[in-house]
Amino acid sequence: MVFRQSLVRSGAGIALLPLSIIQHEIKSGALKRVLHQWSGQPREIFLIWPYQRTLSVRAKCFQEELLAFLDEQTWFVPEN
Repeated sequence: MVFRQSLVRSGAGIALLPLSIIQHEIKSGALKRVLHQWSGQPREIFLIWPYQRTLSVRAKCFQEELLAFLDEQTWFVPEN
């Protein structure tokens, strides 16, 4: 992925890159978003753990932290 970002930054062309990875470069101006009306297919994020009746305290804490982190991200669009 870093190789593609370097090529795009050097002016070699355009690339379809995940916003989650290049958001800082877009904000800083190192990369510019083009083709605003077009985007790639959405990718799903899954949080998977072994089946149990209840989540462990650690798993529950991780789940809460992950959801809080994703809520703050401009690139994340939750599916309703």
